[in-house]
Amino acid sequence: MGLLNRARVLDDTPGFPGGRSPGARARVILESIRHSEEQLDFPVEVFNSFKSVMGFSKGCLLFIDREKGEYYPWIASGLDRTTIRRLRIPENFPALYGAEYGTLVRVEGEELSPMLSNRESGLAGPIHCVLLGGSDETSGLIIAMDGRISDPEVMTAATKTLNDELGMKICVSRKLLEDLGSDDPVDPEEWLDGWGDRDAWLLTLDATGAIESLMEAIDGLEIYRARRDVIGLIRRINGRMGRTYDLKDGRVLILFPAERMPDKELYLHQLSSSFCASIQGLPDAPEFPVEVKRWPAEKEEVKAALSGYFGGE
Repeated sequence: MGLLNRARVLDDTPGFPGGRSPGARARVILESIRHSEEQLDFPVEVFNSFKSVMGFSKGCLLFIDREKGEYYPWIASGLDRTTIRRLRIPENFPALYGAEYGTLVRVEGEELSPMLSNRESGLAGPIHCVLLGGSDETSGLIIAMDGRISDPEVMTAATKTLNDELGMKICVSRKLLEDLGSDDPVDPEEWLDGWGDRDAWLLTLDATGAIESLMEAIDGLEIYRARRDVIGLIRRINGRMGRTYDLKDGRVLILFPAERMPDKELYLHQLSSSFCASIQGLPDAPEFPVEVKRWPAEKEEVKAALSGYFGGE
């Protein structure tokens, strides 16, 4: 039985939306989770867990951009595009100051109104947030625009139960992608020239099909984040076999030292299989169209193919 179906059958305690108390729903939902934190879509189950327990249809899960010091939406439900584009919660947002992980925090609509569309701002009543994480390490933020919060203390007990089990697991999940970092300098020309004259194979991998598959599998996922996560997953799968450069248009460059270049067809098969294993519910195994060049033997052909990224002589 799926996560949301389990939540719908909890209907034996009067007085709580959806049946059982929030704490009882939280415990049953935790028992139903089948994703591993090593899977890219693990945060989907986290988001749906809070969504079911808090009873909201309009809300989002945000992750933190530590360089910018703000939270950005990763997945959203029921919010219009303007709100999703504007919604950036400062890390030092006053309502979150001193908040304990997992604790329900009430935010008045006017505190967030500059980050909402006119429509959402006009409809906003009390909004509730839950800071996720543990051991002084923040992993994310849940925002519920229309949660059914009849008893904040009871709901806080439920959200703390969810966070105690899931908060640090999100940290693990995101670090598997984000801690890989980026070896991308200012432009791909510098990146390639930095390789020097060592013999290598250069793959220009088209990941747009994989991005579209991920968007189909995760309803409400933000497309910019989908692209970032797909590229991060490709980096993770490649590991130390080769160097990766994100062209930021759905394509990625991969440099394999000549002695490490795998069989192309076998590599693409393994890439697709590893991708599928990292995400539950993909509609189909994505294809990864690829162009292969020898570096530096075909340097001029590479520059011609990537002419928009290379400066003049």
